[in-house]
Amino acid sequence: MHSDRLAHYRNELVRLQSRVMAEARRSVERLGHEATSPDELSHVPTHPADQDTASLASELELETNYERILEAIQAAFSRIDEGTYGRCADCGNPISSSRLDVLPFAVRCVECQAKHEQE
Repeated sequence: MHSDRLAHYRNELVRLQSRVMAEARRSVERLGHEATSPDELSHVPTHPADQDTASLASELELETNYERILEAIQAAFSRIDEGTYGRCADCGNPISSSRLDVLPFAVRCVECQAKHEQE
């Protein structure tokens, strides 16, 4: 991949990393806020423990997703440094720029990703 395209994707990865980290911080703040204040908008009778459990499960799922995305971004930075960025990990063919534009941390080309998801 040409060096100007690599620089473009590195910048995109940095922007994405910043956005994900900011969202993760907001998620933690929301979780802290919800844990200390009752739900004033709901009039549905539920046990407070049920509300806390559902909220916690949802926030933990989000946190797990944020962690996975951040790990994928870090791996993409490593691939850029190693010179393998933009090549499919399975077949070795180039990953299309249209795919990288949408998912700059993509590891596989569309065809190999479809096969991987079917397994």
